[in-house]
Amino acid sequence: MPQVSPMFDFDGWSRLAQGNPEAFFAERRRVIERFIDSHPHQREQLLALQGRIDVLRVVAGSPENAARVLCAQMGERLQALAGHLRALRRESAFIGQLPQGN
Repeated sequence: MPQVSPMFDFDGWSRLAQGNPEAFFAERRRVIERFIDSHPHQREQLLALQGRIDVLRVVAGSPENAARVLCAQMGERLQALAGHLRALRRESAFIGQLPQGN
């Protein structure tokens, strides 16, 4: 059974998935739950995100399609975050130009 560690053991997870898919999905669920439980301040957001991922995986029809859609969604989120960062930098520059009050 794969161990949770900073390094992802792809080969271990692959062997488990191929040799015992039921155990793979049970272990996957356990690891996800442990990760979510280790972030109590973000629990609700992480549960919602995992729920969306689980639905997407079912609807996608194949692991390849699910990965493709998830990657596209991550790219969209990163682009949105980059846009917010640009806006914050503009606001910061504007605030830096304001006269200092005494």
